[in-house]
Amino acid sequence: MQREYGRLPLVCLCAGLVGRILNYAAALLMLRLAGGRVDTAQDLYLAVSLAISLTLIVTVGVAVRRLDRKTLLFSASLLVVYGILTLILEQAAQLFGFYNGFVSLLWLPVEIFQPVTSLLMRYCADLGRYGNLLYALPALFGPYLFALFGKSAKQQPSS
Repeated sequence: MQREYGRLPLVCLCAGLVGRILNYAAALLMLRLAGGRVDTAQDLYLAVSLAISLTLIVTVGVAVRRLDRKTLLFSASLLVVYGILTLILEQAAQLFGFYNGFVSLLWLPVEIFQPVTSLLMRYCADLGRYGNLLYALPALFGPYLFALFGKSAKQQPSS
């Protein structure tokens, strides 16, 4: 049972890595197609990024569908706590001026939820000084979506 708690974070880590590679490739391709004009490619990139994210979320959900909802909720809670701690570390790194690629790599397990934050930041009203943190909330709690893919207690085979 203990190993099952680590399955969702591990699958999310792999999906985050795949998502980052696909997003970098998409960004390069779109910039090339737009002749290097970022403003032209920005909305298209956001749409592609959201499509990649949604595809990866469904793929991860299918990969963990054999787990029961209780296990998925616990695993999702681990990811949520990890995301919150990573956000705190990122904000502290920016505040003290030592933000680097390593901090960016820490986001990989929850990377597939980040396009939601980008979408909110792009199309919602400015929320003031702490708006960026508020925009991050849906992405931070996104791992709980995976509980929808799990088996209910009624579907569990009796031992």
